[in-house]
Amino acid sequence: MNEKDSYGGKLYKTMASQLGASWRYATRGHNPLPLSKLIGKVHLFHLKDISFDMLSADRLVALFKDGRVFSHFIEVWADQQFSALRWVKDARGYDFVEEATGQKVDEKTFTKAGCRFCPSSMIGCGRHFDQKVFDAHAAELVYMLVDNTNFPKVSVRFERGRILAKAYPRGIIPYREKDKLFGAGKKIDG
Repeated sequence: MNEKDSYGGKLYKTMASQLGASWRYATRGHNPLPLSKLIGKVHLFHLKDISFDMLSADRLVALFKDGRVFSHFIEVWADQQFSALRWVKDARGYDFVEEATGQKVDEKTFTKAGCRFCPSSMIGCGRHFDQKVFDAHAAELVYMLVDNTNFPKVSVRFERGRILAKAYPRGIIPYREKDKLFGAGKKIDG
């Protein structure tokens, strides 16, 4: 095995073997909690060291407030931040799997336009919403809702899909619900 992981960090093989952990756990993850302990809670982060060559910080902040750009980066970041999750590149209908349980997790970004958490096959021009497909899809997922409206400050909330689908049966969370989702100690009625 290479002495570096895919992100360039050193592997601590001895420590990992002493702990009975795989190399992946020894080199990543600032939050070691299992998904069941993350659900329903708001996790706050202030991202630092945001840079891309000569682009100004203001320009990068504007780019990262666009959920289409932001989601590609936050998924890789979350793989490093939450050690219970493994990012699955190019998966259909989800972005992560909890390694211990196999639970699928789908990241959705909450922007100034709110958040759409229905399957992407139902979002866009010429596509239609199918309630049965949506309900079945949501029931098998945990959603990672990420608020980037105050980027580089980011809020993350994990919530069971069935609870979100009951509270927002069309898979759309309006912006006015932001404080309900990301306020400290808030529960979703569902």
